[in-house]
Amino acid sequence: MLVKDSTITDNIGKLKKLYLIIIGNTLLKKRLYDTIVKRDTWVNVEDLLGITKIVQTNEYDLERLYLQIISLLSFFHTLKYEVSQSLKSVGEGTINRMEPNKKILFKMTIGALDYNIGSFADLIGDLFHVVTRADKLLNGEEKALYKRFLQLKDLGRSLTE
Repeated sequence: MLVKDSTITDNIGKLKKLYLIIIGNTLLKKRLYDTIVKRDTWVNVEDLLGITKIVQTNEYDLERLYLQIISLLSFFHTLKYEVSQSLKSVGEGTINRMEPNKKILFKMTIGALDYNIGSFADLIGDLFHVVTRADKLLNGEEKALYKRFLQLKDLGRSLTE
């Protein structure tokens, strides 16, 4: 079922900007690649965030959007619970042995990490909100498509825990 909404495109664009900042950080990228992120998750996230270049009509398939939001949640949880914890657990001795440039990058990454993770969670929540709003307008509250996806049931709570 297709939905046409420029707000969805705007929200995807915001997510894309922050995603590129996160993935552009060499420390985060290395840790993300070292963790076990399913290939489907990477493909769905990259596809969703690249879609603003491909689709100029602001038309989206709702079911596909929900599957991509589920992939964003998986990526978010990997970032928050595995990558973040991995970086924060690096000992002071290890940090002190780093080259000066790497030490600065490491400290900057750690300093911005919680903020970036929180912002990413907010943007996922915002995207979910505009997609479900469009879904309800198109299908009605009772037949809204998002209700079929158990992974989306407690989305808000899973982003803030």
